[in-house]
Amino acid sequence: MRRALAWTLLITCGLSSVSIAKQGGTPDSRAARAAAREWLQRNPEFAAKTGNAPGSTAVKHHDHAVVLVDSWPAGPLQGVIRLTGFKGAWRVISARIRPHPKDLLGIHFHFVLGANGKARHITLTRCTDHKRHREVPGALTAPEKARGIAFIASHEYHPNPEVIGTTWWDVLLFDPHTRKYLDNWGLTDR
Repeated sequence: MRRALAWTLLITCGLSSVSIAKQGGTPDSRAARAAAREWLQRNPEFAAKTGNAPGSTAVKHHDHAVVLVDSWPAGPLQGVIRLTGFKGAWRVISARIRPHPKDLLGIHFHFVLGANGKARHITLTRCTDHKRHREVPGALTAPEKARGIAFIASHEYHPNPEVIGTTWWDVLLFDPHTRKYLDNWGLTDR
């Protein structure tokens, strides 16, 4: 009897830990993903084109989120759902369909952070294949490098006072097929 009780407890605890592991992410990202899932149920025509499974979720400043929607296996189209949040409630503000990006490159920069939150002395350090985790030398043309440096220069960082004047790193995603950078969440073309 004790052995059966011990096995029951072990299995119950194991199953609860599996369900917790499947709910990965922060509370904000889980809430945004749930709101996107509800929106997909109310908009079956969108789900029919992109799939109905909210996937990668990026939350910025606890009040803006972007959820990617893909089918499995990945089809030619991907859904991008943008949400805004207020006091834990998330509302869809836009949804669009785009071609599924393939073979993204990570363009790595380092720079010195100024007191105004802007990057100075920006240098492109390397290009990496995001999928294969390898260097891709010569992937960008000179104008594309300059455009990446301009994106980093235009971004406002929010540093703590003790890190002003130190070297920081940032990465932009680049789609080599469209020859465009993707925004800082890797979701829309710039």
